[in-house]
Amino acid sequence: MGDIVSFPVKLVRDWLIIERAMNDAFIQNRTPEAAQNRLKEQMKSFYEIMHGEIDLNFDVEFPPGISREQAALVSSRIREKGSLALEEQLHAFTHKLFFDRLRREMDVCREIGLL
Repeated sequence: MGDIVSFPVKLVRDWLIIERAMNDAFIQNRTPEAAQNRLKEQMKSFYEIMHGEIDLNFDVEFPPGISREQAALVSSRIREKGSLALEEQLHAFTHKLFFDRLRREMDVCREIGLL
């Protein structure tokens, strides 16, 4: 057997991308190290909370005249359309939420004298 290469989960990969962008902004803005550390710590924790599992499974009763195949087809189409719409809305919401929180954390850093 060969060596097994493990890849980080999506949450970890996405956080590393965000952290890299934050680091670039910190360098560009000459952000003090103490503020950098606090902002990264607070935002990573918040990011992990925002990306918890959401289970939206539910049962639907179809009228008695609908065949199993028809019910499966309708369910599949609802799942496809609903998933796309929900994913887009959740992404937009979490994006706004993340940056609102980042601005607030920067305000806190100013208030406590880190910025």
